[in-house]
Amino acid sequence: MRRGAVGALAGLNIHVPEWLPAIADRFRPATREARAFRGAIVNFVAQRPITGETRQWLDEVARRDPDPINRTTAIVGLSRDQQITPDLIRFTIAPTTPRRDGRPHDTDNGVLGVTASAVVRMAGYDLDTALALLDDVTDLVVDADTRSSTIQSVVSQIRHLSLDRAEQVIGRMRTRVGDRPSVNKFFESTFSNEVALLKRRQLAAADLDSLANSPEKTLSSFRDARRSRFEVATPSQVPKRVNVALVTAVPTETRALHDVLRSRGIATQEVQRAGRFYDVFELPTFDQQQPVRVVTTQATDKGGQSSSAVTHAILEEFKPELVFLVGVCAGFGERGVSLFDVILARQVFNYDPERITPTQNGSRPRIYPTDEYLLRLAANLDNKRLLEPALDGGKLFIKDFASGEKVVAWHEADLRRQLLDLSVDLYGVETEAHGLMHAIWETFKAENFVNGAMLKCVSDLGDEDMGVNKTEKQEKAARLAANVALDITAAFRRTS
Repeated sequence: MRRGAVGALAGLNIHVPEWLPAIADRFRPATREARAFRGAIVNFVAQRPITGETRQWLDEVARRDPDPINRTTAIVGLSRDQQITPDLIRFTIAPTTPRRDGRPHDTDNGVLGVTASAVVRMAGYDLDTALALLDDVTDLVVDADTRSSTIQSVVSQIRHLSLDRAEQVIGRMRTRVGDRPSVNKFFESTFSNEVALLKRRQLAAADLDSLANSPEKTLSSFRDARRSRFEVATPSQVPKRVNVALVTAVPTETRALHDVLRSRGIATQEVQRAGRFYDVFELPTFDQQQPVRVVTTQATDKGGQSSSAVTHAILEEFKPELVFLVGVCAGFGERGVSLFDVILARQVFNYDPERITPTQNGSRPRIYPTDEYLLRLAANLDNKRLLEPALDGGKLFIKDFASGEKVVAWHEADLRRQLLDLSVDLYGVETEAHGLMHAIWETFKAENFVNGAMLKCVSDLGDEDMGVNKTEKQEKAARLAANVALDITAAFRRTS
């Protein structure tokens, strides 16, 4: 009956009577009926415009009420009316002084979720305060014990912010996560999805600017963008030349590349030539100039022979200016490389050639320098922090690679030590680049200049742990490599 009376007050659309919170404080949860009555009052007060008196009372409920539902309701009401204080937020998720109850923070997942979500929403109306609190929020959501529902409720609030505020929140959280080795697996997937959504918003904003500045150009592209991939392409619809060819070696790398293209809203067109399957597309540029024409395909198999064969085919069919190998690799921890760092090859050492005599063996590595313009372009983008969203907290190294037909999966292997001795700047090892780079080296370039490059993300450290969670690590590394490679490719232009 008492709870029904409170419900009747809610139907009158009136302000909170001064005496109502005092009545609620008389009904501590001694009985089920008392808990329900107090809860009804908390809910009523939280849904009304917050005054100085009700703010103080709801703040006390959020701190002291033994019922987590009441604490949750109070925090939601304060946050909705933009009346929640930094002190209450810290008290709930990361107290600066010991709490009277002895707990490190509130232990209810619902309370933690709405409090951390309030910080993200705060970025919409008080950015400086929100950014100051985001480190505590990030520490909460990456904690291994934090529930997936709590993480989802926090991260999903980012999409409701304006684009510039969302960029700052994601940037601050990414900085806080940094290089810490253990991150809550639910956070990793949820945050990655939110970053992908942010990229789509950025592309949509760029498209809107393009429409405002060049409506004729934008509208003329709608027909091509909406063409079904099953529509047969006529020779006139397929470019005879492209700017960049992206090459992958294994299905994980290919699927990741196409997943990233779809997440960016980029349509591809399938082309079959001489028994090989290609996809062609146009990549929007950062400066809204002529898009970069790209073709991508997967080699028939792993290894240098297949990568060499597919490179010859691409050069014959599409005459690109750059052939860009993209995928996953092993990195050397001795050089300071960590999982999911990205390495752009400066030189490729083919370690296979060897002279064997009755008295000794002699290594004769073949060294292939990569495209010097692409190296400068990537360094320029990285120095200006334009690759940070794609790197997703990882580092970009522009260093040397070893490439050959052997897979290194043992930390104490003699070959591993031999590879490290090839160059103090050798940071990664893989199995395709030597074939691709040799095919380009063999190509006559007087009529059509072409060069090669390789960018790969570290999915293992060339040791016995290679097989641990191999699929998950390779999938994540392949997505990171695809994102970074596409950002660099979007800026690729040899002439101004």
